[in-house]
Amino acid sequence: FCAVIFSPEHLLLVKEGPSRRRAFLDGALCQSRPAFTRVLAHYNKALMQRNALLKDIPRHPELIDTLDVWDERLILFGTEVVQERAAFCKDLEPRAAEIYRGIAKNREEITLSYAPFGGAETKTEIAERFSEALKNARNADARAGFTSVGPHRDDLTLTIDGLSARTFGSQGQQRSIVLALKLAEADILYRKTGERPVILLDDVMSELDMSRRDYLLNHLDGRQVFITCCDPETVRLMETGRGFYVEKGTVRQDTDEKAEIADAAELSQTHGAAHKPDGTDDTERGHKADTDGAAFAAAEYIEKNAADIPSPIDGDAAAEIEEADDGITGGDDALGLSADG
Repeated sequence: FCAVIFSPEHLLLVKEGPSRRRAFLDGALCQSRPAFTRVLAHYNKALMQRNALLKDIPRHPELIDTLDVWDERLILFGTEVVQERAAFCKDLEPRAAEIYRGIAKNREEITLSYAPFGGAETKTEIAERFSEALKNARNADARAGFTSVGPHRDDLTLTIDGLSARTFGSQGQQRSIVLALKLAEADILYRKTGERPVILLDDVMSELDMSRRDYLLNHLDGRQVFITCCDPETVRLMETGRGFYVEKGTVRQDTDEKAEIADAAELSQTHGAAHKPDGTDDTERGHKADTDGAAFAAAEYIEKNAADIPSPIDGDAAAEIEEADDGITGGDDALGLSADG
């Protein structure tokens, strides 16, 4: 299956330099368009060989003319890399902006910008400007020993209300923008592949205010999302879905056992009272249905959920439940467990 993952480390996408943002774009493209993996690999191989040649030129100046061979390959594959990234960002920006508005309750706006080579758009324009940039930087590259221009130096600019998210964004804003990018990536991946990705959000609630937490817990409809956090109260804010606790290698579902027993007992009481045979004394038969129904509901719940109940039932209560359960199947003389028991 395909997956989109957020972890605290992904905050470096905003906090650190361009390489993190390029890695995000390339990783998303490799998932949504597997053919991009081959193009990127060819570009990186040509870049590595050109850089190796640049390091040899100070000792062997005659090799500088052979750079043309590697420039051609860089331009060929680099143009494809730029085009794919630009097309992905064009899809990404409106979706990420919409998600961010939901997270921020329309208080802020984000923008994304990927515009290498002066915003060149067509394949021909990109190739021409890349070629020109390589020629202009050739002597400087030979002295430095590496290639200073190309898609491997590009950046994705992120702003919040027109200001740099990296420089001026708060911790919560930076976390929100990364979440918006990741959720938008998941939507694009679904549209491209037809497969709904699993969204894994690790330790995502830290540094988010209540309104932003509410969006993540209750407004990600139509997605399969797994969220981990360290605050049990956060889980209780969910309006739908299920919560689980993991403690000392044991997983148990977050349920309110008493409430479930009460709900099951109430359902059984209603069912029992509504289906009494004709001619039976209402008071006597109703009392019998109430006690038997409550006992059955309690016994059935405890039997099915024994592994999930954190505190074991004491001996007296267990005996009473067992005796009540026997009473349900053993006749009218047996003792039933009341709803309060």
